Amino acid sequence: MKKVILLFLVIPSAFLAHTQTGSISGKVFSDGGPLEFANVKIEGMEQGAVVNTEGYYRIDNVPFGELTVVASLIGYEAVRKEVRLNAANPSIRLDLSLTPLHVQLDQVVVTGTRTFKRRTQSPVMVNIVDSETLGKVQACNLSEGLKFQPGLRVETDCQTCNYTQLRMNGLGGATPRF
Repeated sequence: MKKVILLFLVIPSAFLAHTQTGSISGKVFSDGGPLEFANVKIEGMEQGAVVNTEGYYRIDNVPFGELTVVASLIGYEAVRKEVRLNAANPSIRLDLSLTPLHVQLDQVVVTGTRTFKRRTQSPVMVNIVDSETLGKVQACNLSEGLKFQPGLRVETDCQTCNYTQLRMNGLGGATPRF
């Protein structure tokens, strides 16, 4: 009889040991607006979630204890927050605000030489195609934007599959294909 009572005491405690988990949920935003597709993870574990289009996330089956939650997105500074999950507080709402990084990118110059050259020192003609130039010609893809560049000829060989070749003046044989 004592063994049966002991069995009834041991089995529920074994199940409770496996159910010592909770959940973390919340919203990720920047300047009041949601940041869709941001990553939220628990540091040191493989558990995490991707933020949905409304900015919400939820991570289930999180073990109890002291945890560090990390939210990140390309172009934003990552945020770390400490939380504590326990039996008294098994579900936590954690809203995270990310700050945008203000990084200015320089122009990229692509030339036909194999070494780095400044645009002003290049022995060959260099044109810069930026987003403003592509916007003026209303290009839907790169090949349409390059049609109006001097020294280039864009040829669409197959109307069905949209196979496009780029021909450069002075180059023969195999040329870049899009």
